[in-house]
Amino acid sequence: MRIIADISPETFERTQRLIKAGRYASVAQAVVAALENQLLLEESSEGEGISKDAGRRSAQATPQLASAGSTRESAAPPPWQDALRGTVVEVSTASVETDALGFGPYWLWGVNRIAPVKFGLRVLAKTLVRGHPASLESYLREASELASHCGRWLAQLDDMTSRRRGERLSAGFPLAKLGSEEGSRNRYADLFLACVRKRNGRVDGALPALRFIALNADEDNGPTVAITEAGLRFAALQSPIIDSDSPEGSLSDEERDFYLEHARTSVPEEKDALLAVMRAIANEATTTQAVDRFLQRAHSAWTDKAVASLRVTILGRLVELGLVQRARDGGSASYALTEWGRRVVEQEGGER
Repeated sequence: MRIIADISPETFERTQRLIKAGRYASVAQAVVAALENQLLLEESSEGEGISKDAGRRSAQATPQLASAGSTRESAAPPPWQDALRGTVVEVSTASVETDALGFGPYWLWGVNRIAPVKFGLRVLAKTLVRGHPASLESYLREASELASHCGRWLAQLDDMTSRRRGERLSAGFPLAKLGSEEGSRNRYADLFLACVRKRNGRVDGALPALRFIALNADEDNGPTVAITEAGLRFAALQSPIIDSDSPEGSLSDEERDFYLEHARTSVPEEKDALLAVMRAIANEATTTQAVDRFLQRAHSAWTDKAVASLRVTILGRLVELGLVQRARDGGSASYALTEWGRRVVEQEGGER
């Protein structure tokens, strides 16, 4: 299908720079990638979010897998799980030089789930050899390929259990929908794992941003990647997606606890982003439009499209962490803090 669209000269120039840098073969390919990214974000963030048990947040609200005797087919555990399961042995860890991190204007752009980040971290922890950081290129290739296989398996489980959008365990994993499988894997590697921008050498991606990995320059073989102490600890925690044959949620309570404590003590950008939206919701910004208005006031330089994308990604992480729940009434959505979310806001200084 051929579509004609108007774009600003600035957007066209920025797209041309990406093409010259080898990121895309054409404007059309860049547009398709942008559409795929936004649709994945929007679709994976719709739904009612999580359910709560008595006084304790639960895994994301998802129907149980078919029980014995059900007429539904079962999805066999994929062979890659054996390679990623088991004890994560200690490896030499690295420290992050925060001055070397060069984040773009939008924090964790496109990262609407944490489980795909954890998946990539487990791949790294299981493949590192003590004292020898891995080639970034080979790591990204292996991790994105395994994540693609995992995403297809999770999508099967999502379909079998009729999980709605916003509840799907496959959200964030590389799944080719509009574009090619290679494009989907590249998107996952760039956003959820790590990359070094060719034009300016900027380190980007969720893993270095969250201080889970460190990248080191190697003039002969390209950048190498090492895991930090926090990254190794997070990778070692049991994961429903990796360590269970029938995952009912994307993160365990232990993973949620660790992630939030790590953000609180070591990643001020993530702590501030999550808390700001939680405080807005606590102060009656309970609709999509109200959250957008809050983000626009806090970041006046952001475009409407940037605001919408950041709202989707931040709320996606908050729902997965069990801090915010989403409800839908007809065509409109509303947000509320969970009991645990309210406690976190109170502990961090209340509803500012």
